[in-house]
Amino acid sequence: MWNRRFTLLVGLAVAVALLFSNGQVVAQGESPTGPAGQGDSEAPLGVQAELYNQLDNPSTAGIASQNTPDVPSFSNQAADDFVFVVPTGFHGWLVDTVEVMGSYPGTSITNVVSVNVQFYADSGAGLPGTLVYGATVGPASIGNMTTGSFILTLSPPAALAPGTNWVSVQPNKNFLTTGQWFWTQRLTQNYSPSAWQNPSGALVPACRNWGARVATCAWGTDPDLIFRLNGTIIATVAKVYLPVISR
Repeated sequence: MWNRRFTLLVGLAVAVALLFSNGQVVAQGESPTGPAGQGDSEAPLGVQAELYNQLDNPSTAGIASQNTPDVPSFSNQAADDFVFVVPTGFHGWLVDTVEVMGSYPGTSITNVVSVNVQFYADSGAGLPGTLVYGATVGPASIGNMTTGSFILTLSPPAALAPGTNWVSVQPNKNFLTTGQWFWTQRLTQNYSPSAWQNPSGALVPACRNWGARVATCAWGTDPDLIFRLNGTIIATVAKVYLPVISR
């Protein structure tokens, strides 16, 4: 009789654990593996989704955002912001694909070695602040490289916290021999205007550090940039421990 009751009790405990941990049984003293930077008590769950879309209202003009190894003083970087509002039951994003609209103007050719993708927290002043993720995407993970409108696959994905974040896309491409890449501007503005920097000051002395691209840097005429983020919304997993039963 005791054995039957014991078996029933353990069976019920396992069923409860599976129900509340979304299929993960967590033994006492252990926890499921979470995404990098998110702690070890949570796991990425959910489905692939379009996380943020700013592909509308493209301008006919673009803005330089390029690392130029052959002329380091010309290296510059653009970024634009987006806001993640936490849906009920969720707490973060895993971004695995960044899409940007861009072009190679004039005599530029499609000789991109790789592309730097970076995410920043907001500075609190409507500009990029602390770097929270950085990756260099190689040619094998760059879709549409010949058109200039890239589809960039991130590995590992970027784990982002709720609130205002900034995304920057910056191809590595020689300036003198292959020309420039331009990130397409956007006619309308979401949140803060896009930002830009030229650390050497050779191109725009006023923007050695991040500044509002149009108002401060006088670089381009339209406020935002064209991009889209895809990935997974992260759901929190409840931890349920199996009881230790002794006879």
